[in-house]
Amino acid sequence: IESLTDYEKTLTCNVGVVGGGEVSNRVPHFAWAEGEIRCFDEAAFSTAKDFIANLASDSTVTSSFDGY
Repeated sequence: IESLTDYEKTLTCNVGVVGGGEVSNRVPHFAWAEGEIRCFDEAAFSTAKDFIANLASDSTVTSSFDGY
């Protein structure tokens, strides 16, 4: 995800928190990540958001700030 960062397009992407599972030493049934996309170019933002959403077939990408 961080490789999506493109300073020429004012686009930065990062993952800050990752979690999943319920116990140690077992493959979790679920996992999640919290990250952030910052961008002033709407097209670049949309491309990055779509890429991240398509990483898993069952995913949701929303803003914790305003819900978008």
